[in-house]
Amino acid sequence: MNPPRDSDGVRVLDAGADLRVSFAEGRDHAAAVERATAILRREGVVVLDDLVDPALLEACRQEIVARYPDYDQRDVERDLGSFPGRYTMPLVIDGLLAKRAIFAPRAIREIGRNLLSAENILESLGLLVSLPGSPDQGQHFDGLLFTEGKLDRVLPPVALSISMPLVPLDEANGTTAFWRRSHRENFAGGPPDFAPAMPVGSVVMWDFRTIHSGRGNRSDAPRPILFSVHSRDWWQEPKRAKAVRYKKLQVARAVYDGFGPPMRDFICRADIID
Repeated sequence: MNPPRDSDGVRVLDAGADLRVSFAEGRDHAAAVERATAILRREGVVVLDDLVDPALLEACRQEIVARYPDYDQRDVERDLGSFPGRYTMPLVIDGLLAKRAIFAPRAIREIGRNLLSAENILESLGLLVSLPGSPDQGQHFDGLLFTEGKLDRVLPPVALSISMPLVPLDEANGTTAFWRRSHRENFAGGPPDFAPAMPVGSVVMWDFRTIHSGRGNRSDAPRPILFSVHSRDWWQEPKRAKAVRYKKLQVARAVYDGFGPPMRDFICRADIID
């Protein structure tokens, strides 16, 4: 393992092979789901490798760029985010994005059921964009039920973050750095201990309470990621005052009409777009 460097130096660490699970064709799917669930429960983060066909994701990326030509231009009323140079832009689940292999992969839904309950839902889905020159984020968690005391550390998870890169994440354009077990243990600071390189087709999932930091984008191109949140059905993210036109989950009418009751329950928070 290469020794991690602090915020000026850490980019992609070599550590973390024990936090990666392959879903390549021919692997035992049930065993992979069980292992990924155990890792996420214990460590607060897991990478699912070989989960989605890279060619399908590249076609989806091209479709998104064509449909949203201004995706690399931040709109403070439309987009969600408080960190410089990065934001989440609303998307409509339509076209290739409506393929379940992309917006609701089987393995992710099964892990969600294992950790959140059978009634877990898709709370939000958007395009997380990091612009060229964006700096490293500060250390943060995505959310807590109770901000005071240590009660959250002993509770089961209420929400999971899912990051599906549409371009490879590497030393140049950055990835996400994590502090393992920070969802359960006292956070002592220091450098992160996991910042995985992410090929297209891999997905990283983390507990909403896990301390993490998006690395800065030092490349000359935007870094687009499909970012979604799965949660227990009684929980929802708070609204943000500035992003008055932000829509956390949108589904095209024709796509919605093609879904049966189980999938409609899963996307029950969606705005239906005609």
